[in-house]
Amino acid sequence: MSEIHGHENFDPSWLDERFAFDSAARNEVVEETLLSFTGKKEQLTIVDIGSGTGSNAVYFFDKFPYQQQWYFLELDPLLLRYSLSRLGAIAAQRKMETDLDLNSLKVKGVTKKININTICDSFLEIDKLLDLKSVDVVTAGAVFDLLSVQQFEDFARLLHENGVALLSTLNYAGMSFSDDDPLNNHYVDLYEQHMVRDQEYGHSLGKEVTNVMTDFYDKNKINYHIGKSVWNIHEQARKMHNFLFGFMEKAMQDMIPDAFDFQQFEKWLTRKRELSKEEKLTIVVEHYDLFIID
Repeated sequence: MSEIHGHENFDPSWLDERFAFDSAARNEVVEETLLSFTGKKEQLTIVDIGSGTGSNAVYFFDKFPYQQQWYFLELDPLLLRYSLSRLGAIAAQRKMETDLDLNSLKVKGVTKKININTICDSFLEIDKLLDLKSVDVVTAGAVFDLLSVQQFEDFARLLHENGVALLSTLNYAGMSFSDDDPLNNHYVDLYEQHMVRDQEYGHSLGKEVTNVMTDFYDKNKINYHIGKSVWNIHEQARKMHNFLFGFMEKAMQDMIPDAFDFQQFEKWLTRKRELSKEEKLTIVVEHYDLFIID
């Protein structure tokens, strides 16, 4: 949930722009393991934490069983309303019946019956909001890198104790640029330091998120499947480039207080924008996907 995934910015246009890159990045082996689990069920109850614009539900619309009960758990009420409208529009395009109100959406067609309920609250309180014994899977995209070690372990333990599977995608692992600018690594490193800055609850996990997750599961002998997932942001993806540049610029305002040093960063960023405009820049953002089931 670092700025590179845009969730702190609550910008639906960014979250929607990401969708194609998120979808292409999904690790096929991890996903096949999930679908092998869900394919054995005639109906499925899924909780999508930090649900954003509902991209997990959009992606799994056709992949999950006929009957799906989704709970979108999100802190931003505007995103919750947007996500219901988005799913409703997609269903309507498919000539499916839709029943939309302020907090829920019902979709019915020949091949799918999907109910979505929204909950505007912290997923860290999930056990107080839902009966976890009735939940099959929790899905999370770019969520856990903002948590502290303790917050993640408490949440993971809660799911495990209640027998709930977890699909965690887009766990940040690194970023690189295609040009050979010697300052690239320096500013990426500063950006990653910004991810783990002090919060009220302690240090965020940042790029250590996958190590913290796998250490926890190894220590507790919990089965998981892991694989790389990568955003390959091509030369023509200028809109995606510009979003990432904006997130870095915002972070550097905290990380580079000296005016002269910040000017140097701005020059570096200007060179990146020029390369992007000329369609001579690619950006690679590495992640890991995990599916946890015991």
